[in-house]
Amino acid sequence: MSDERALRRAVALVQGAGGVGLVLLAVKVAMRARPSVLLALVVATLALVAAAFLLASALLWRGGRGGRALSAVLQFLQLPHLVTGPIAYLFCTPLSLAAGFEASGRPRWQAVLRPALAITPDADPDVAWIGVNLLALACLLALALARPRRVGGS
Repeated sequence: MSDERALRRAVALVQGAGGVGLVLLAVKVAMRARPSVLLALVVATLALVAAAFLLASALLWRGGRGGRALSAVLQFLQLPHLVTGPIAYLFCTPLSLAAGFEASGRPRWQAVLRPALAITPDADPDVAWIGVNLLALACLLALALARPRRVGGS
């Protein structure tokens, strides 16, 4: 197996695990809450995002260009970890290992060992910080390294 194919398939496995994690999260949310329109919207959103991850995983595994593009979009959405006063944003699946800096300049590390999607306006965090999801960054790097090589021509 070529290095490019191995990298591509490693990202596909991470994304597949993320999609399965989101399906399990949707089921867990649906089972624990009382039926409501809001619950239906939350579960539907999780299901759509899970479907995007599973589709990207399958396409990337097979080597399709669409899989590479969808995978890149999904990984870019997971890059930032923002926990500030005006807004908090965190999206990770299947997990996140983030590194960044607090408002004071002190380094900060955070591990989220489950799928998570949080967008909170007017957040009031104990510690404001901005970071980068290192797993998403590694997946983006692997996608860049696994690009097909151009042969011949100018």
